[in-house]
Amino acid sequence: MRRHNAYHAADEQQEVTIEDIFGTTDRAVARIRWQGRSPDGEHIDRQTSDIIRVEHGRAVEHWGASVQSRHSAQAQVVVTLDYTVVVTVLSIRFKRPGVYKRLKRGAAQRAESLSSAGERLIDEGLRMDSYPGIVFRDGPAGRRAALATGPDVWEVVPLLQGLEGSLEERIAETAEQLWLTERQVRAVSRYYADFTDEIDAMIAENEEIADRELAAWENERKLLTG
Repeated sequence: MRRHNAYHAADEQQEVTIEDIFGTTDRAVARIRWQGRSPDGEHIDRQTSDIIRVEHGRAVEHWGASVQSRHSAQAQVVVTLDYTVVVTVLSIRFKRPGVYKRLKRGAAQRAESLSSAGERLIDEGLRMDSYPGIVFRDGPAGRRAALATGPDVWEVVPLLQGLEGSLEERIAETAEQLWLTERQVRAVSRYYADFTDEIDAMIAENEEIADRELAAWENERKLLTG
C-alpha cells in the first residue's frame, strides 16, 4: 500500500492510501482510501474504486464508485456515488510562430492551465465564427457573450422575448429601442437559440443580483430616513 498526504477542496487535509492497483493493456484499476478532517472538524473516510481507460498514453475515460462516511459529534452520514468521466483528448501542433508562447502567456495571466485556456479560446473562436458580431468579454461574473459594439447578449434577450408580434417584428422593435441594427439583434436571437440554457442562467443570476441590490438600497434608505 502507498500512502500520500493531499489537500482537498476547502483546505481539507487527507491521507490517501492506494490499497490495490492493477492494469491491463488499456485499463488501470485502483482501490483508494481517503481519510482526513474537514475544516469544520468532521472526520472523513472515503473509499473509491476507479477504472481508467488509456489511449496513446493518455487517460480518455474514467469510471468510478465512491462510498463516503462523514463523522461528527452529532451524526454519521454515508453517501454512495457512481460517476463516469469521459475525456476527449486532442493533440495539436502549432505551425504558426509564437502561437504556443502566446497561449502559455495568456494562460499564465489568467491563472489557467494550458488545456483550459486552449479549450476556452477554441470554443469562443468557433462561436464567433458561427455568429458574426458576437464577441466575448470579461466581467464580474466571468466571461460572457456580447455584441461587438453593443450590450451583452443576456441584456438584449429579455426585451426581445417580452415584445409581441412575429420574430421579425420583435427584432425590429428591439433594434429601435436599444439603438442597434436589426442584424445585431438577429445575431443575438440566433446565438440565444443555440445557447439558451447558458443565457437563461445569466439572466437569472443578474436578476438575483439586482433584487439583492434593490433590497439593500431600500434598507439603507429606511435607516437614513428613520
